[in-house]
Amino acid sequence: EPLLKQLVAEAHRQGLHVWSHFYVDPDRPSDVVAAGVEVVSHADMFVAELVPEDALHATVDQYRAARRAIHATGTAVSNPATVSLLSSMKARHVIFDPTLFIMRPTPDSSGHVDSAASDLFHNAVLFTRAAHSAGIDIDAGTDALGGSTPNIHVELQLLVDSAGLTPLEAIRAATLVSARAAAMSDSIGTIE
Repeated sequence: EPLLKQLVAEAHRQGLHVWSHFYVDPDRPSDVVAAGVEVVSHADMFVAELVPEDALHATVDQYRAARRAIHATGTAVSNPATVSLLSSMKARHVIFDPTLFIMRPTPDSSGHVDSAASDLFHNAVLFTRAAHSAGIDIDAGTDALGGSTPNIHVELQLLVDSAGLTPLEAIRAATLVSARAAAMSDSIGTIE
């Protein structure tokens, strides 16, 4: 945590805006928020707040197994630590970039959908719904760059159909809030 706080403090001293993954090893999401970042990405990563300490600092496979187990419980969003995390995000005006588009479970060639992928997406949606209900600003991002053809339209549809935003809130997430997330709201994001 001290290193992350130092990095964020130096970035701010240099006049930079800080956008981070929600989980930055070895810190928990609450540490990332407390460090003073402006934006966090990836709704599925909130479960790192609930991973037991021994698994948090274990091998990548052990950490992933612990995350899968938490996603499978179906109770991660109602956990007091998650509720506290959401409260901290709201109090610090952290913008949330869920990137649901990249978490959608897709069937394999035989039509089977992996249950772990379904659990992950389900919890990411529940966390995004909880963030929206808490009044946390949500931006619309796809986590796709360059030639990967980001599909912002699917992300907007997921924000409406799965996460409970109204169509106007989803448009705002892709325009005004995304401009704020990119620290560019002085020149893009709204028509004035």
